[in-house]
Amino acid sequence: MMRQTELLNITYETLQDAGQKVTRDQVRHVVFAFCNTLGAELLAGGEAPLPQLGKLKVKTRSARKCFNPSTGQEMMLPEGKRVVFSACKELREAL
Repeated sequence: MMRQTELLNITYETLQDAGQKVTRDQVRHVVFAFCNTLGAELLAGGEAPLPQLGKLKVKTRSARKCFNPSTGQEMMLPEGKRVVFSACKELREAL
């Protein structure tokens, strides 16, 4: 599992190798701005594209029955929203 520091370092090194003159702090600001933009779009109920990976979108999960495992009592789980990832065709084929 990649940690935040590793992501920032790899992004910084990739930009340096491409000849971009950026600081680590600038890279951190760009990555955080990107993530904040994705989060805001998801909170608004939209889709957030992840170039060359796929997209994130909010999916509504319908209410459903479940059982309490310790008592066996039937319960109803309310409708809820989840963030789901949909991989692009190239990524699915590569996996």
